[in-house]
Amino acid sequence: MKTMFGIAIALGAVFVGAQVYVAASSRKTEHRPHTVLRQEGNIEIRWYPPVNMAAFQSGGSMYDGQNGSFRVLAGYIFGGNAEGRQIAMTTPVEMRNQDQGSEMRFMMPTDLPMDSLPKPNDGRVRLFTEAGFHAATITYGGYSSESDVRKHATQLRKFLDGLEIAYEPDVIVLGYNPPFQVVDRKNEVMFRLRDYVPEQRP
Repeated sequence: MKTMFGIAIALGAVFVGAQVYVAASSRKTEHRPHTVLRQEGNIEIRWYPPVNMAAFQSGGSMYDGQNGSFRVLAGYIFGGNAEGRQIAMTTPVEMRNQDQGSEMRFMMPTDLPMDSLPKPNDGRVRLFTEAGFHAATITYGGYSSESDVRKHATQLRKFLDGLEIAYEPDVIVLGYNPPFQVVDRKNEVMFRLRDYVPEQRP
C-alpha cells in the first residue's frame, strides 16, 4: 500500500512538473501583437497590426474539423513545405465558421517577411497578409467548448451593443494553449469591429 502511495506521489510530481514546463513554454511562444485601447474586466478593445498568416479551410464546423485543420497547418510549419523548413509555432490559433465550413489560421512569426515564407506542399494551405483591424475580445479559461463560445459571444455582443459599437457577425475563437496543457489555459472570443474610432484619451 505504501509503495502504491509513493508511486502515486511520484507520478503526481511528474505531472505537475510537466504542466509547469508546458505553461512556461506557452508563455514564451510568440503572441500575435496588439495594442489594448480599452479594458472592462475580461473584455478588451484592441488594435491588431498587419501580420502574415497561413490558413486552411475545411468542410466541417470549427468544432468538428479543428483536429484535421490543425494537422494540415502544423504539417506546413513543421517541414511540409518546398524547403523542408521548420517555422516557429505562434499563438493564438484562430478559428471561425464560414458559410460552407470553417477556417483555421496560424500567424507566421513576425520576423519572417512574406517573400521569405516557403511554398506549402499542401496546396490547400493559403498564405496571405492580413490587414490591420480593430477587434473586441472576451477572455476565459479552461478547455473551451461550443457552449463556452456561445456564452461568451453573447456577453461580448451585449457589451458592444450597449456601447453602440458596430461589429462583424462572425464569431472568431482564439486558442492559446496546446491540448495537453491542463493548467493556466486561455481562450478568447473575438468580434472584428466596423469603422471603430478609438476614444481620445487625455
